[in-house]
Amino acid sequence: MKKTGWILILLCFSSFTLSGGNADEPAISEGGQSTQEALYAISTGDTIDIQVYQESDLSGDFSVNEDGTISYPLLGIIQAAGITAVELEKNITDLLEKDYLVNPFVRVKVKKYKTLEGSIMIMGTVRNPGSFTLTADRPLMALDAISLAGGFNASADINGAVLIRTRSDGKKETSSLFLDKVFTGEKQDTPLQSGDMISVPELEKITVTVLGSVKNPGTYAAPDYKGLTLTRAISLAGGFTNMAAIKKVKIIRTDANNRKVTLETRLDSIFKGEQKDIELQNGDLVTVPERFF
Repeated sequence: MKKTGWILILLCFSSFTLSGGNADEPAISEGGQSTQEALYAISTGDTIDIQVYQESDLSGDFSVNEDGTISYPLLGIIQAAGITAVELEKNITDLLEKDYLVNPFVRVKVKKYKTLEGSIMIMGTVRNPGSFTLTADRPLMALDAISLAGGFNASADINGAVLIRTRSDGKKETSSLFLDKVFTGEKQDTPLQSGDMISVPELEKITVTVLGSVKNPGTYAAPDYKGLTLTRAISLAGGFTNMAAIKKVKIIRTDANNRKVTLETRLDSIFKGEQKDIELQNGDLVTVPERFF
């Protein structure tokens, strides 16, 4: 699917999230947690609620220490930071079952998110860029944050959206959000932390050169962000002359290895619907030769 298709879909998604009830009714995973909670990696300073069925001495709230551990009855020091609540739940279950209890029923939930006390920044091609306050009751995902910023502009490069996060050593780390794949379910959305910044770049308008048997040869930029097809580029160049050899149109393109690649196409087949129109790339050169009798 073209980038513009994702833009339209995600714009609709953003609008639905803001206007509907989804922002207050997060998707629920099989374990009874919201998708946001299920994906969240426990962090230092978080407060965790651990409940063991019919074992009040093993149930209660536990704070995650600076070294990422909790101090738990019977088991002592357990690593908690860096894993999800479901993963910690399984670890505690296995440890209790190994030496202390028969078939223990354990439930773990993050009660307070220390990393969510603060704000995030949404910058770039969104409708309302700026700073947004996080709340400690539920993780905020990247797509939800963009919805808070009004959604994407029509010129947003969704595939290029990145997360900029400051690590514990003070260095900034940039990673792709893969938002188009998040929306289709190919990848999981990213839970945000205090101090995170999301940057959404702008799509480049495609510029191509059309030469040969067209009425106005020259270099043309796409008038919008919808991409540029071969027939559209020729239309921008005024259309064909009477002597154009439309069966021998060539597209000269520079590939990723900086080599020139020539693609030959028959425009008459495109006009007849026998062949799909060709999506041009930035910097393409289109040549329309002249017919000889």
